Amino acid sequence: MIDIPLLHIEEAYDDSPAFRRKLNNAEAALATLDSNIKKVVGVALQLDYIAKEYSEKNELLADSLQQLCALKESATGDASLVSKEVIRMTTALKSIEEGRKMALGQIKDLFLDPMTKFSTEHIAPVKKYGDEYRKATASFESAHSRYATIPPKGPGLEKAAKDVEDARKEVHRKAVEYCYRLNDVDLRRKFEIVESITALMFNQTSFYHQSHEHMADVEPTMRIITGHIQSLRSEYQHIKANTDFTSVLREATSAHYNPTFKPPEVVHFWGSEEEDGKVPPLKAGYLYKKGSSKMRTVWNRRWFEILGAGSLRYVSEYKDDEHSTIDIRTCRTKETESLDRRHCMEIISPHKSLVLQADNEWELKDWIDALQVASTTPPGQPVVLPNAPKVALYRDSVTTGSPTSPYSDAPRNAKAIGDQKTASDETSAKFATDFAANASSSTVKVPLAALHDDANAWAKD
Repeated sequence: MIDIPLLHIEEAYDDSPAFRRKLNNAEAALATLDSNIKKVVGVALQLDYIAKEYSEKNELLADSLQQLCALKESATGDASLVSKEVIRMTTALKSIEEGRKMALGQIKDLFLDPMTKFSTEHIAPVKKYGDEYRKATASFESAHSRYATIPPKGPGLEKAAKDVEDARKEVHRKAVEYCYRLNDVDLRRKFEIVESITALMFNQTSFYHQSHEHMADVEPTMRIITGHIQSLRSEYQHIKANTDFTSVLREATSAHYNPTFKPPEVVHFWGSEEEDGKVPPLKAGYLYKKGSSKMRTVWNRRWFEILGAGSLRYVSEYKDDEHSTIDIRTCRTKETESLDRRHCMEIISPHKSLVLQADNEWELKDWIDALQVASTTPPGQPVVLPNAPKVALYRDSVTTGSPTSPYSDAPRNAKAIGDQKTASDETSAKFATDFAANASSSTVKVPLAALHDDANAWAKD
């Protein structure tokens, strides 16, 4: 820290070159002190701005992490525990930033204002006393010069001597005041500036101590999460080493892709009961729907579902939240001919009619048969399709095992509760046997890991 040389007031009377040299050194030290204080205040203001922006970004990061790891309130198991622990850690980050904001708010009162006040209320007035001292010195030099030029026995000697007396008295007074102010600033500097710095350090100590407590509280959580991460990594490496996702592609034939072929028997994944609370449809798929534009004929590709309650729902492509529903029990379905389209059918309801197009004749027949069965099922009874496709649901329970292709007759470890086709092999026979005991549903529940990611990807496609 810059020291201002101590000035002895007694030396001000003689106004010697040594005194003036000490005075100049004190002035230079005062100017350096003022410059350093302003620099410190400027840096502190910049740091305050940056710290507030940093704190806001940290809070935004914590909120984003919570959104990233958030699960449904009904979620259970390891995923729920991990999510809660991550939220606990991010909450600690937010608590730290709340403490940082509080600390930043105190810095102004504890450090910035006292430092600025010292510069404006104590250093600036001293500079004013210095200007007055130099002005008085110049007046004294001028008066003394006039006194020295008066010849012996010349007129005006007494007046010139009186002017010198008054000017020297003023110089002495200004010099004493200036010395006193310089010494006073130096004495104040030793405790006021240091006091402000100490208050800043106490402020930072309190903040970092509280931050350490927050992090210490979540340290056990971090250790638990670290162990869980290692377990998940090992499980992932095991699954990756024992999984061949390309088997799905190798088992696929042209019939799985070409719309002119008869569709093969596959297990369909049309919904997840645990995911959205919905019961999967009895039959679903894409059909072209004829629009009602007056200018031209428009065909739009839509996703159609026959629900167990006896209704037909269709949604926009990739927009499951925008749908329309028709009560099939009040409709009549028939095959129809179109001049510009093949494989068309018409659903006639009391309010409107729908003209739909299937990919091929087999799909068209399946849709017409399913709609006719649904329309003739008595109210209050569930719709049971005699040739219903095989439908599977994902379960949240995760078990290890080899992946099962969606092209097989039934997923591995699946409990069949809906008869789909006449079985020609052992698996299909079991499928039909289980249906006899559970004819009230056509849903197959499948462990998630048994189907694995390749089947999941196929279902999305």
